[in-house]
Amino acid sequence: MFDFDNDSSSKEKAQEYLKKGHELKSNGAMDAALTEYRRAVLADPSLFAAHLEIGLLCKVKANNDRRFLRYAFEAFRNASRLDLNHEQAHIQYITAGQQLGLLDELHHEYRELCKKYPENELLKRCCKNIVTLCLALIPDKVNLDSGGGEAGMRRFILILSIGLFLLGAAMIFGPPLVNQIFRKIVIAKEQLSTFVTVGLLCLGVSMIGVFIRSRIK
Repeated sequence: MFDFDNDSSSKEKAQEYLKKGHELKSNGAMDAALTEYRRAVLADPSLFAAHLEIGLLCKVKANNDRRFLRYAFEAFRNASRLDLNHEQAHIQYITAGQQLGLLDELHHEYRELCKKYPENELLKRCCKNIVTLCLALIPDKVNLDSGGGEAGMRRFILILSIGLFLLGAAMIFGPPLVNQIFRKIVIAKEQLSTFVTVGLLCLGVSMIGVFIRSRIK
């Protein structure tokens, strides 16, 4: 048999804790108020107001300790399930879920609720809002300036230009230097002309690369 007297007593006790929590909160004793609200939900888990107050207080405490964001999320979830027509509870629940990166889970959850309660317009709006939030997280385009394709291209052109410059300088000044060091014709005059031509070509391409790089924003 159910003990209705005991159930009634628990609900009355929960209301007392809730009232005391409100008084402490109004006096600025937030931690003490949170304790009373928790006592209230332990006495009566169906007490909507206590769950909502726990969520609101934990949300504030999450500014200094992120662990409380999870507690706020769970409290808002309990509140939103106890009163499917309470808009603030749903808004707070979805906002906390967004901050925790749980939008996909929330979307699935609200779709199921919409199927279960097809006449509830608030649930439908919440589901649409979650979809909007998900879409807002998808960037319109990739920011190429911050480590993207254009930044990579600039680095590639710079390295290539420096390499071609060094190669061109080596082709122009290297062979004559070799002949001078060995004090004999190691590299023929005809070959020197070829080296100089290739070297000048490398230097020219290097300069073109520098110019192209300067045009990439």
